[in-house]
Amino acid sequence: MRFGFGYGPTGGRPGAPGASAAVIGNVAANGWQATMVSPADLALAPVTVLRQGFDASAQIRTVPETMFTTKRVRNVYPAQASLTDNQVALNDYILATDIIAGVTNDSGETSPRPLANWVTPDRLLVGNSIGGAEAPVELVAFHYHMRGGRQVAAVRFLISDGTSTIAVLASTPTVSGRSGDQNAVIVHALPATDISALAEGPITVNAEVYPHVGGAASVVRSADMARGRDFSPRYFRKDVGRCAAPPLAYVSVDGNDGTGLVSTLASAAKTLPFLTVSAALDAIQSAYGASGSGIDGCRIRVMAGGDIMLGSGAAIAKTQKLAAVVVERDPDAAFGDARLIVAGPRPRLGSGGSIMAPLATGCIHLRNLRIQRTTTSSFAGEAATRLEIVFDNVDYDNNGQAAGMFSNSDAYVYGMTLTGATSQLVGASANGQWRVWRGLKLDNGGAVFNVEGYLVVGSTIRRTGSLGSATGQIHAFNRFYGAENLNAPFSVTGTDKAAIQNVYEFVSATSAVMTGITPDNASLGASNILFCNNSLAGFNDHGRSNHAYDEGAAQRNSKFIRQHGNIFVQLNCKGDVFQAQGTRTGNFAYKHGVGCTDNFTQFRSANGDLVGQGASFAQDFAGLGANFGTSNSLRNDPLYAAPAATTAGPVAGAGGGDYRLQPGSPCKRSASAVLSHDLAGNIRPTEIGTDSRGAYL
Repeated sequence: MRFGFGYGPTGGRPGAPGASAAVIGNVAANGWQATMVSPADLALAPVTVLRQGFDASAQIRTVPETMFTTKRVRNVYPAQASLTDNQVALNDYILATDIIAGVTNDSGETSPRPLANWVTPDRLLVGNSIGGAEAPVELVAFHYHMRGGRQVAAVRFLISDGTSTIAVLASTPTVSGRSGDQNAVIVHALPATDISALAEGPITVNAEVYPHVGGAASVVRSADMARGRDFSPRYFRKDVGRCAAPPLAYVSVDGNDGTGLVSTLASAAKTLPFLTVSAALDAIQSAYGASGSGIDGCRIRVMAGGDIMLGSGAAIAKTQKLAAVVVERDPDAAFGDARLIVAGPRPRLGSGGSIMAPLATGCIHLRNLRIQRTTTSSFAGEAATRLEIVFDNVDYDNNGQAAGMFSNSDAYVYGMTLTGATSQLVGASANGQWRVWRGLKLDNGGAVFNVEGYLVVGSTIRRTGSLGSATGQIHAFNRFYGAENLNAPFSVTGTDKAAIQNVYEFVSATSAVMTGITPDNASLGASNILFCNNSLAGFNDHGRSNHAYDEGAAQRNSKFIRQHGNIFVQLNCKGDVFQAQGTRTGNFAYKHGVGCTDNFTQFRSANGDLVGQGASFAQDFAGLGANFGTSNSLRNDPLYAAPAATTAGPVAGAGGGDYRLQPGSPCKRSASAVLSHDLAGNIRPTEIGTDSRGAYL
């Protein structure tokens, strides 16, 4: 089923006639269905809606937007073969604040808030500037009403010393230049900003994210959350002098823990290195713990020539006020010539003692290093003063250690090649969280395992199972290769989750789900789930997607499911007809294509249903711009460059394919852009109907 017209950033389409107030009479409380004055099915009659939102300067605006009547709403089971007398679905939700001339708007819906989170480290020293290349501050942001190549309307950064605040707009999305990214990561970045007017000491960075459509309640603000893995305030320490000349300690296989020197002069400190990192840290505490800045921003440098032991260290409280202690490779050493060994007994890094406001957690920043774990030791914090561990551009060899990573600690990854992983290492733990996986390269040749995937961006992961389902979860700009039949990588219920511009490759000869939104037998419905510009590969029901089901033991409701520009293998949706119960209508908006645009499937539904009225496994209407497969054996071929997924037979795929589009692909020049760039960093065209479906142009 194909509807080949285009529609623009504001919902209009070329040549659409002027909207008439007589098209619909009133909008229902659910926001997606309306009474039609002259009932019609797929008339695609335009309706002009005056709606509130924000512009690129974060200012309130009210603009007209053209929406369309689409599928006439059918009756529920067992009368699914007939249509309601006068009810029609709209292509998207009307909000309570929307105005339609001559129409009664009874909608009770409000625009969801954007999904956003930080994707660069904080807890660092800064001088008189923050942002830009020297001290990058970046976030990812997405919203249900993404449009015109812009995920949100505006982002405002707020930089404060507690008394004065500097506000900076950064509303144009860009591809980050961070070197560890495996794929192009689209960010809103704080430009280099002069903060010389701010006092030295703690600096708080917040951001406000404004949607194209919505009111004040639809703005998301990091200041509203307590620190954790959610979108919450970020902290830096301004210390101009220490930023320019931080205290240094070097460690070497030829060092001596009794004679090592801490100095702001690299030449002096390098002449008298320590033997272990822990001893160097204790010496830094002795030399600087009583100073006004404590040990904040002090650096320990790992020299070339052999494996450097982390060591056990003494039980000395550390006076860390805010900024991390940095453990890094000696700039004079090649990457392959220096390695940090994590062995027992576990060290006391960044734990204990005088950690001051605004945070009560220690922090250690490990960067530009090779790291190997040789025992079951973990990086340890304390119950009252947890430890934050930042891995920044590291090669991490877990060495097959079958023990958890955490002891009262939480980890952030900003560039990591991970080998020797185990399920105990990367999975969820009661002792701590993997809060960010950015730029993770993980090629798992062993058993498939689940990854704690709350915030996963710019990564390439081969052979993963589930990546979790937590509120606020974002998976964006990733390649998930070699998925098998152990837990779908993206399978979610509840609220506020996003899968944006990912490749999902299914390789097993056993049929299984690859993506799910409140799928089979879930206990919760779903709301504000964004699933856009993803490229999926597999065969028929091998790598299928089960979205917006209402077929469990109890009715569950789903709304604001934004599904745009995806290339599916197979897409299934079960509700009242499948369940043979007229009460299973909690997915009726999705069944009628509300919020669905420019999607493509390679095969028809799992039971052979085509999209159409009363289908038990498929939508009644697939949404504007749909191109859906009509066979369970013959592929509606997107013409991927070199797919390596499951094929007819079914035959298991080798994995690691190339999912760019060949010339002549039906997925090229067939969609409207909601993102600014593709997975390779190419600019997406914003002229109506000229963008491509899937992750690549």
